[in-house]
Order: sequence, then C-alpha cells, then structure tokens
Amino acid sequence: KNLLGLDLDQQIEIKGELAYQEVQINPEEARQKALLNRPEIHQLGYQRRMAGEMIKLARASDLPTVAIGGQINYWSNYLNFRKNNWENYYTISLALNIPIFNGFASQAQAAQAKALARQLDYTMKGLTEAIKLEVDQAILNYQQAREALLSQQKNVDQAAEAVRLAELNFSEGLATTLDVTTAQVALSQARTNYAQALYECLMALANLEKATGESISGYMADR
Repeated sequence: KNLLGLDLDQQIEIKGELAYQEVQINPEEARQKALLNRPEIHQLGYQRRMAGEMIKLARASDLPTVAIGGQINYWSNYLNFRKNNWENYYTISLALNIPIFNGFASQAQAAQAKALARQLDYTMKGLTEAIKLEVDQAILNYQQAREALLSQQKNVDQAAEAVRLAELNFSEGLATTLDVTTAQVALSQARTNYAQALYECLMALANLEKATGESISGYMADR
C-alpha cells in the first residue's frame, strides 16, 4: 500500500490471478526491438546528431557569407490614388562578409565538437552491446524460470495423483489416515513451490519487457 500511495487502513480487493502464457522469443528480434525502443538509445542518438550540427556550425564560421536584399517602394504626391499618379524606385543590396583571423577559435571549436562526436560514438557502441547482453541475460533467465515452472507443474500433478491413490487406498482399508495426510501435505508443498516458480517466471518476463522496451504481449505464442 505504501508503494501505491494508498492509506494503510484502506480495504482493497485483489482481482484476477497469477497466470502464465507461453511465449516464443527470437533472440535476434528481441535485440533489435530493444535497440529501437530503449530511451537511452534515442537520447544518445539525439546528442550525437547535435554534435554533428556543432561540427557543421564550427566549419561554417570560417566560410565567407553573402547576403542579398531587395526593396521596392511606391509613393504618390496626390490624394487621388489613380494608377498613373504612383512613382516607384527599387533598391538592391549585396553584402559580402569575409571572416578574419580569429586565433584558430573556429578550428578549436570544430576539434572539440569532433572529439565529442567520437566520444558519443564510442558510448553508443558500448551502450548497444550492453543492451544486447541485457536482453540475452533476460531471455536466459526466462528460459530457466520456464523450465523450473514446468518441473514444478509435474510435481503438482504427481502429488495430486499420490493424494488420489492414498484416498482410494484408505477407502479400501489399504492406507492409514497418516498416509492420506502425508500425501495432502506433499501436495500443498508442491502447489506452494509451483506458485513461487510461477512468480519467478512472471518476474523474468517483466524483466524481459524492461530489457526490450516492449510489452511481452508481442511475444505471445498464439499471435
């Protein structure tokens, strides 16, 4: 309740149930989705583009610039604004700006921008590899959790069958109450272990969603 910002005395009703649905994961597809969706990639890509623009601006500061302007004016000395009463004139201006020596300031700015761009390229490469490794680890964790879940499901099935046989034998006088109770306790423990394995499997899927930046519904087996 604290994490949700709810009053500790507030009554809540939990709906739904923990459920697992099989998913099929293509590792390469998952890596590509992660590189497309992860916000860190987008942010770093934006910074790299800005560094490229800084390089262009630094280089352009050493280049001459030409500005051309024009103006046309009409006026009349008469209150009668007929067509033939108007006079006009045109002006055209041309300005050439040639940068003078600035103590290699522009070259220094360009070099600094290039260094930043190279650093961002290295960072992007490292981030890309780190995200791929994170996705691979998330897939491996899910696969291990899935195997554990399937194993616990088998244990539940076997324990349930043991209870059925114990109760049947008890009804026929071939088993004691202790036999039935022991089988029921084993079934309860198997179900508890299954619930824990289910939780870990769902957490593994949640971590995979975080790693790929995409809802796991995109990997559902029945898609």
